[in-house]
Amino acid sequence: VQLWPALSAAAAVILLAVAFILSYTHQPSPWKEEISEVETVNGEIKNETSLVKHIVLSDSTRISLEPESSIRIATDFNQADRKIFLTGEAFFDVSHDRSKPFYVDAGDVVTKVLGTSFRIRAFSSDNNITVAVKTGKVAIQTRADKTENKKERNVILLANQQATYSRAQTSVSKELVETPQALKPQEEVRRKLKFEAAPFTEVIDALEDIYGIEIKFQDDVFER
Repeated sequence: VQLWPALSAAAAVILLAVAFILSYTHQPSPWKEEISEVETVNGEIKNETSLVKHIVLSDSTRISLEPESSIRIATDFNQADRKIFLTGEAFFDVSHDRSKPFYVDAGDVVTKVLGTSFRIRAFSSDNNITVAVKTGKVAIQTRADKTENKKERNVILLANQQATYSRAQTSVSKELVETPQALKPQEEVRRKLKFEAAPFTEVIDALEDIYGIEIKFQDDVFER
């Protein structure tokens, strides 16, 4: 019996499981500390410091603006919709309002949400624009879809997913974020991650539920 392939697969999946658990345990929340400043935003705000700048918009949306980044608020913000323009990188925790969609225009990519949290990196010097979702669901659309007379197409991202737009190829790829975060409350996570003589597939099922993702492995090595 050839045990080495099975043992190797088991080790790989165990390492993946441990990584997920550690990422939950050690992943800091961008809003764990108090917001350093509260502003009613009109016009443009630049972060020319070396620290993250925390902003609260008039609709209670919270933004962590990274250094060398800026946002500009549309003059009719929070009327028919909520639109801002981003240069650089920021994390958004958008206040839910179904009647007023929230748009982030990052040049080549426009992100639309109703209420969720996500990060956008869109520095003009970078080859790519990245949108990573922490909670909820967002829809992104590229400028190329419009300018090249293509049928308008939204790429839908769920929690722990990200999309990368290549400026050179004007194409979008979608994948898991590098460090997925738990989607369940802490108490539920603690309860689900307690195992005693449990089959390995039970551990996988719990991780998939906690992180809202699919973990693939060889069916001939492990059976659900």
